[in-house]
Amino acid sequence: MVKSIKIDSGLIELAINDDENKIIAFNPEDTSFAERFYLVIKEIHAFEQKHAALFESKELDELGLPANSEERIALFSEFDSYIRKNVNDMFGENAAEYVFGKTATFTKFAQLVEGVTPYFSKVRSQKTEKYNSRPRSNKASSRTKAK
Repeated sequence: MVKSIKIDSGLIELAINDDENKIIAFNPEDTSFAERFYLVIKEIHAFEQKHAALFESKELDELGLPANSEERIALFSEFDSYIRKNVNDMFGENAAEYVFGKTATFTKFAQLVEGVTPYFSKVRSQKTEKYNSRPRSNKASSRTKAK
């Protein structure tokens, strides 16, 4: 018989809205995951800024609709495609459907970030705790006092 070792994948599985059929999974210790996660957060912030700029305009067209309606719709479509692709890439197939349902919004993405971020903090604190909790040496200084 071949000997075996157990490797902990570090995978965290979270149910969306307490639905055990809607599970997202990630490893907060995976550096490449963390890099992608924080890059997506930055990109979403850029979308939010574009969104705010588009909604500042109060100009209306001949029908009384916002004059930049097409730009607004295009931005929403771009955001939806971008966020769904990246959430699925990071958290697994169907993750975007579980998180967003039919409508991807900045608010839902913010809730996802708020739900996942504590796991990064926990992993980081556990990793640094072993170094911070070491007893400090009471060795005397190598310098001698002048008399």
